[in-house]
Amino acid sequence: MRFFAQGVLAIALLFCHAASAITNIESIRHSGKAEGIEVAIDLAMRFQRGNTDHSQYAASLKLMDFTDRRQRIVVLDHDYARDGDRKTTDRSFAHLRHVWLRDGPLDYELFVQFQSNEFTFLQQRSLAGAGIRRQLLDSTLHSLHMGLGGYYTRERYRSALASEENHDWRGNLYLSYRLQWLENLGWVNTVYVQPKFGHAADVYALNDSRLESFINHHLSLFVSVVHMFDNRPFADNKRLDSERRAGLMLRF
Repeated sequence: MRFFAQGVLAIALLFCHAASAITNIESIRHSGKAEGIEVAIDLAMRFQRGNTDHSQYAASLKLMDFTDRRQRIVVLDHDYARDGDRKTTDRSFAHLRHVWLRDGPLDYELFVQFQSNEFTFLQQRSLAGAGIRRQLLDSTLHSLHMGLGGYYTRERYRSALASEENHDWRGNLYLSYRLQWLENLGWVNTVYVQPKFGHAADVYALNDSRLESFINHHLSLFVSVVHMFDNRPFADNKRLDSERRAGLMLRF
């Protein structure tokens, strides 16, 4: 009950923000507490290039509930902006993940996700998936995790002529490396590869690199660079999108 009460509060706080950003799940997982509930808020400047070229202030809120037997992660984002009487931004994103931590080499995870954007070719994407996760390396200096699984996704696009829907099964492979140079300075790099089942040449890929400097237990500064690749983009979309963010994170 305590977790869901915190969740209601997090949702209420989240939708007070005018802008937000999607955050790599692995960077959240690495920065969370070993045990207990944590609420984290990112305040940053975001610079996007590719299919969307703009810069803006961004805010994102995450909710984590960690124990020695499981991890729960919730990310909820919403972007909304107007220029006079005209709406210019309307984007939403939600990701929920549950991880069962086992005594053996493999952990199990289940996730669902929904995103929508009124002003892009990709209007909606919803997905549900599962997978396994293994720790390949763990020390005070660095760690390496690998995840393998799959998901079912439904995507709705908008072209100049009509709307189109795709229903696909995709694989999901990721590697996440964390390096702790100093006690208060860490770097996390995560690579995702998501090929379409039956069409291995149709691939989504993402590389997320985040450098974070911890001022204290509640405040840190960060810089992140994200590259997103789709080798078969819809309509006239570009294959590569990029995003750069710089800001601070507050933890409670």
